[in-house]
Amino acid sequence: MNHYPHHIGDFNNGTRHLTRIERSIYRDLIELYYDTEAALPSDIDVLARRIIARSEEERTALVSILSEFFTLDEGAYKHTRCDEEIAAYQSRVESARSNGQRGGRPSKPSRLAKITDSVNSANPAITGCKANQNQNQNQYIPPTPKGDEKRICHEPVTNRDLEKKEKTRIEEKEQDFLAFWQAYPRKTGKGAAWKSWKNASLPKLEVILNAIRKARQSPDWQKERGAFIPHPATWLNQARWEDEGIDYAALAGKRDTRHPSAQERPIQVDEQDALSWLEDNYSVSDRTITFKEWPKDIQSQYLNSKQLQAA
Repeated sequence: MNHYPHHIGDFNNGTRHLTRIERSIYRDLIELYYDTEAALPSDIDVLARRIIARSEEERTALVSILSEFFTLDEGAYKHTRCDEEIAAYQSRVESARSNGQRGGRPSKPSRLAKITDSVNSANPAITGCKANQNQNQNQYIPPTPKGDEKRICHEPVTNRDLEKKEKTRIEEKEQDFLAFWQAYPRKTGKGAAWKSWKNASLPKLEVILNAIRKARQSPDWQKERGAFIPHPATWLNQARWEDEGIDYAALAGKRDTRHPSAQERPIQVDEQDALSWLEDNYSVSDRTITFKEWPKDIQSQYLNSKQLQAA
């Protein structure tokens, strides 16, 4: 043997009571044992010469170590641990020799085979075994497309993987919302806006930011010092990024095909109701403003909401 396992903890615990010379002698004896793969000779002079123990102190240490850690059997000093390691080493050598005669070492299972074994062991429907069902109950295994059972195999996805993916998705949504909040000119109801942002079906962030830039240049958002800029939550709930190209005047008079009778009933504008609606959706605090003074698109939104309620 040109190599042997040296367990530092075991060696230190077993030799802590020895002197430095005794510990050195012990290591030399073990290495000689492994090198020859045989028990040590019982002749002290021969053994002392083999490990270069020349002084009287070294020879005394040699005898002491042999009596404590080795067993004299059939004219040779034997060491149980060394014999076990040598036997294991020789077994590996013999196995390698046999494999060589058969054409080489058996090939390792492929990664696909390992994944297949993992999926099969986690799926009682495939193996017919229920023993692994409880052990794999926290794993999510995607369904295999019909007809591809033998061709496609999935690696198990753990709950931790799903939680990490969900956390990443939420963090990205929060970052997009902060970009929206920073760009939106009215800072009112941030909590309501975040709730709307989480629940709304939104386009790409670039679309929303571009819509805000265009809206900020519109006359309605610039008049009355921004009094008619809707709440952020209202803007999101009404999908106002789609406002471009919409004729709100036409929309106010557009017939609802689902409830045609709703359009036939004239809508009487209640100034108090209209003002309450305006205060709920916009930052208008002047209670003297009349419905006729509203911007046309705001009037259209109010009329449209009343039409839907009437329907």
